[in-house]
Amino acid sequence: SSESVEQIKQAKKLGLKVTCGVNYFHLIANENSISDFDSNNKIVPPLRAETDRKALLKGIKEGIIDVIVSDHRPQDLDCKNVEFNYADFGKIGLQTLIISLKTHTDLSDQDLQRVLIQNPRKILKKEVPVIKFGEKANFFILSKEKYKFEKSEIHSLSKNTSEIDQNYEFKIIATVHGRNSYIK
Repeated sequence: SSESVEQIKQAKKLGLKVTCGVNYFHLIANENSISDFDSNNKIVPPLRAETDRKALLKGIKEGIIDVIVSDHRPQDLDCKNVEFNYADFGKIGLQTLIISLKTHTDLSDQDLQRVLIQNPRKILKKEVPVIKFGEKANFFILSKEKYKFEKSEIHSLSKNTSEIDQNYEFKIIATVHGRNSYIK
């Protein structure tokens, strides 16, 4: 929420050692996304007002929020295909994280690199990967093209997401990690 961003900002100003992360769903959607009671949008913490969504984006740009997380919480069909009040919290998020952020926010590539790659590794005291000769490959290739996310493309046993049949401005065409690669 906007209040949380302000509290983290004040704590950092005081020199307290705190870090802050946000679920990417909260950057691309607001409370209106549950107006139709789609249980795929029932997440924890719940989606907030548009003013909160904007405050979270501003918090990323200002360096108050350190990381964006996928909050990938798959649920089986039986846990989500019930009345909203009885549905479990969570949805899948790994496959649509970057294309959603690129399509539905105005975060720069530098902001995204900082909060998705650099800061998480620094916080966990892990080496930040680099692309250079002799290093293990660790990157993805993104194409700027109209793209519709299809259920058949979900690489998870769980299919619970509200992103099915959504239109995006970007498409991941390859991911490369070490010697293993996945190319669409």
